[in-house]
Amino acid sequence: MEADQAASRIGTTTADFCAGVRDCTAHLPVALAAYRDGDSEAFHDSAAEAAAAESACDDYARDLRTALATLDPDLTGVYLRARDLLDLLSRLDDVANAVEDALAALASMAPDLDASGDALVDLGTLAARASERLCDAVEEYVVALCADESPTIERETIDAIRDVEHRCDELKQDALAAAFAPGLSVNGLAVREVTLALDGVANTVEDAADQLAVVASATP
Repeated sequence: MEADQAASRIGTTTADFCAGVRDCTAHLPVALAAYRDGDSEAFHDSAAEAAAAESACDDYARDLRTALATLDPDLTGVYLRARDLLDLLSRLDDVANAVEDALAALASMAPDLDASGDALVDLGTLAARASERLCDAVEEYVVALCADESPTIERETIDAIRDVEHRCDELKQDALAAAFAPGLSVNGLAVREVTLALDGVANTVEDAADQLAVVASATP
């Protein structure tokens, strides 16, 4: 009974954690569009909501680390995958951290995005979609594992996330080219830092997807 309750808690907390990451990343394109359009209030509101979601993710991640580190061996499926799951959940937490960091960089540097704004909004939109797909896959996998079922990860899901990351790289290059088209400038350098931080969201999503593929491949 205790093992069943522990498994249920891990599954429920994972679902809450994934919902938090989805919520955090969903604010990214909204905040970017508001900034591009000159709506400072909407930008700061969205950035604050993303930061609040990231803080909630930290709490869920902490609870999951504690639960996975103190697992009963009777939870065979989860117990055998505990170390890999810890790495996976840490990488997923990095996605929310990357969103908060990128929006904080944009707020602090406050560059003019007239030339690069559309590309960066598109980048944020794609990163958020990839994060949502990743969170769905992680949640389904862990919940199934905790239910002592045979979880599976579709190869198409991993490949789709990798494709999005490649597209984000292209958008990153478009944004940088537009920022430096007039020549080297302080604003261009600020746009560069913000662009790299935003691209970091897509990179962390891909890293987490790669770890999910590793975990799934090791599951009997």
